[in-house]
Amino acid sequence: MLAHTLSQNSDLKFQVFRGPDHWANEFGAERLQQESVDDQWVNIFSKLHVDDWAEELGRQVGEGALGDSSSDNWANSYDEFLNEQLAAKQRLDASRGVYVFSGMNPYVDHQNPLKQGQEPFRKGLLSEAVLALEAEVMKNPENAEGWRLLGITHAENDDDQQFYVAIVAMMRAQEADPTNLEECYEP
Repeated sequence: MLAHTLSQNSDLKFQVFRGPDHWANEFGAERLQQESVDDQWVNIFSKLHVDDWAEELGRQVGEGALGDSSSDNWANSYDEFLNEQLAAKQRLDASRGVYVFSGMNPYVDHQNPLKQGQEPFRKGLLSEAVLALEAEVMKNPENAEGWRLLGITHAENDDDQQFYVAIVAMMRAQEADPTNLEECYEP
């Protein structure tokens, strides 16, 4: 009698095990209910009379239905994310003492990239100077002067994320010529 009373209670801890057939029937009933929910969703969506969901989304974005989340803002947020990831990688590489060179460097084939880098540095064209100086130290990895100027150029740039890169370049200059004290005391 107690078992019967407890089995009538809907709380699972009072349910009596009724065997595999009962469990299979419950599972089958739940699957039928799930399918009907899926069918309901399809029926509701089909009543919206939307021929092309992409066009509808574009229309809603154009009307501002999604708030201030235009595609430009999404793109800008993604660019910020990529920049943060790059900065984190540069900090990690800098902590390891690894200098990561820029891609697509037009100065790689120049005969004297060190000289090519000094002129834009004097003119304040620091991005151009960095590319030329990178080409120099790629060609001559033991050139302490090239590394020193590269480090100074990164330090002069007002980009805080490049500060780590400047440190790595100065470390490489010191490794190339440990007797040159200019790398240690450059203002």
